[in-house]
Amino acid sequence: MRELLFWNSRRENGDAEKANHFLTMQRHVLITSVAWISANQIAIGLWNNEIEIWEINEDEGTNRVVKRFRHSKQVSRNEGSRT
Repeated sequence: MRELLFWNSRRENGDAEKANHFLTMQRHVLITSVAWISANQIAIGLWNNEIEIWEINEDEGTNRVVKRFRHSKQVSRNEGSRT
């Protein structure tokens, strides 16, 4: 996977048909792991042993890298989503 799509599962005004997709994120290498680490941040593990922390702004549909670092081994564990 080299692309992440972000969806909001909340209903707007009770309308389940409202467009809930708010962001598509493209990466240059294979994404091996994704985990929410706060209400607006995710950690992404990449095939090349990099870990990226991203801040997501749902209202604006934007994102930015907050931190990037390397791990000694490939990051491939998915902890699941955090609510």
